[in-house]
Amino acid sequence: MLNNDALQQLKQLKQQLKSQKEIFNATVKDSGAKSGQVILDDGRQIFLPQEEMQKVFPHDRIKVTLCVDSKGQDFAEIEELIDSSLSEFTGQIIGRGKAVFVEPDVGRLSRWIFIPPHKLSGAKAGDFVRCRITQHPINSGKPKAEVVSIIGHPDQPYIEHNYIIDKHGLDLAWPEAVQAEVEAIEAQAEALISSADRKDMTDLPWLTIDAESTQDMDDALFAEALAEGGWLLRVAIADPAFWINPESALDVEARKRSTSVYLPKQTIPMLPESLSHNWCSLVPGETRLAIVCEMKVSEQGEVVSSELYQAKVRSQAKLSYDAVSNYLDGVEENSVAAANPEILPVIDSLQQVQGALSAYREQHAVCFENRPDYYFELDEHGKIAAIHRQHRSTANRLVEACMIAANCAAAEFLAEKTSKAIYISHSGVRSDRLDDVKKLVAELLPDFDTEALSKPEGYRQLIHSLNNTSVDVPLRTIVSRQLERSLFSLEPGFHSGMGFERYTTFTSPIRKYNDLVLHRIIIALLEEQSIPEVAVSLLDELQAGQQKARFSANEVEQWLKCQFMEDKVEQTFTATVVQVNPFGVLARLDDFGIDGFVDLRRKEPKFAYDPLYQQTSNGEQQFMLDQSIEVKVSAVDMKRRNLKLTLVS
Repeated sequence: MLNNDALQQLKQLKQQLKSQKEIFNATVKDSGAKSGQVILDDGRQIFLPQEEMQKVFPHDRIKVTLCVDSKGQDFAEIEELIDSSLSEFTGQIIGRGKAVFVEPDVGRLSRWIFIPPHKLSGAKAGDFVRCRITQHPINSGKPKAEVVSIIGHPDQPYIEHNYIIDKHGLDLAWPEAVQAEVEAIEAQAEALISSADRKDMTDLPWLTIDAESTQDMDDALFAEALAEGGWLLRVAIADPAFWINPESALDVEARKRSTSVYLPKQTIPMLPESLSHNWCSLVPGETRLAIVCEMKVSEQGEVVSSELYQAKVRSQAKLSYDAVSNYLDGVEENSVAAANPEILPVIDSLQQVQGALSAYREQHAVCFENRPDYYFELDEHGKIAAIHRQHRSTANRLVEACMIAANCAAAEFLAEKTSKAIYISHSGVRSDRLDDVKKLVAELLPDFDTEALSKPEGYRQLIHSLNNTSVDVPLRTIVSRQLERSLFSLEPGFHSGMGFERYTTFTSPIRKYNDLVLHRIIIALLEEQSIPEVAVSLLDELQAGQQKARFSANEVEQWLKCQFMEDKVEQTFTATVVQVNPFGVLARLDDFGIDGFVDLRRKEPKFAYDPLYQQTSNGEQQFMLDQSIEVKVSAVDMKRRNLKLTLVS
């Protein structure tokens, strides 16, 4: 046994050796494998062996030294934990004999974490829970956790919704300060609306068109033909900025939420329902405050002039997309013609305006492809009872055209009046894919100037060329997969995906905080007041908030979709190829809009992937985007929540 002097000498030797090592700060890369990698602060990626990987979590900040193995390959050895971002997380309780673990739902983390019996808080095997790390694995390689709260058991109704809400920290309750402000608004709302000094447009036959279940109606429409030709189109947008003061409790909470979240059959609103469903909603028969965008539209569909102003409006009818589509499509015994004959001329004028606007956009901008949408019918347990497939209806296209026209008019107004606002820009083809896209377009459209693709407006030019040219390859789909995402910006910029010189949105201020902020800017400009400052940090917050909302909705939907498909294993469906990669194809079932992967790696002859044309072929079979194929559901992986498909000969 070593004496104290020897131990002290050994300790000093270790410290001396450590001081002589070159130590690097690094971040653990997210990996589902047992071994992994770290990314040094200088950008180098270094292998992290399995025994070292057991000491850390993904994204941990650590100090490492670099070593060389017997084959001369660099690997990292952990010296110290700097910081760990993994504190609380959600997951599912797993029982193994007398031991209890939690399987974390964290990125690609693929390890169970031990929970001591006295830290279970009543949770049982199978329960979905929220946990907290109590022992990091840096020293022993064995992490521990405790249960903070029990979300529910898999058999509970709407457990998928409740779990994802907890996982992403979506707020269902309103702080007391927010409730107090709402009560104060309710107490004086009618008097404030009555006394508001605004243009009175309550005599016009406004109407709203939304889904049957919609309560937060933030836009109303009116259109009429002009004697000199063309139309006068008015779009009234609800004005929550009148009720919500900047930096108030309501404003702070709305900014924190950033957007309403739409889960299947459940909405988590940005604003309390008393506002979103009542005082800010353009409910029929009630006078409400709004910002009106008034546009003169030529017979060719060009918005030749536009004006924004504050007004009072009163909707005469709350109509559904289905009901308006039935009327416009000539369905007999439609409810609109029977119940609201006085507003039929307005609907007719709106359809004429939509036709003209869409034709103009087709010629001068970029129109959306009319791909099918899918909506879920849920049972009392929150499971999918049926999935309904439909293309955008006549009424959907009508409302969409009016909203886009109003948003473009708002963008023009802001660009003319102020140097800073909130715009939505889209830069076009991704820089790392630009050379490939140019090469592909040059091969398929030899007369097209591919240098145009280096500019945002190049995508618009490409789409116009494709509208007048027939090619055997789904070029539009291929290029659309290579586009950047749209982003918020403080200055107006080209929106490549829509083909507009500048674009913004102000038509959903009840549902999106960026639209609410734009209302404040527009009102300040109309009243010649100082303009609210918009910081870049706010744009980053809004981008992150909207991304979280999308992720939350997608996760619930994917979970429910996989459950829906569990009893359809071995059944055959038609599907459309939506992605091709070196390993196989991702196909979307035409009936349900559910994606599944067809693994082609074991097929003979071997498939060769062409990244330029995004297709794969083995000489006997070829698969490309938008191709229709027949597939069989071979398995449903509920753990990873994905679908596995096989080809049907």
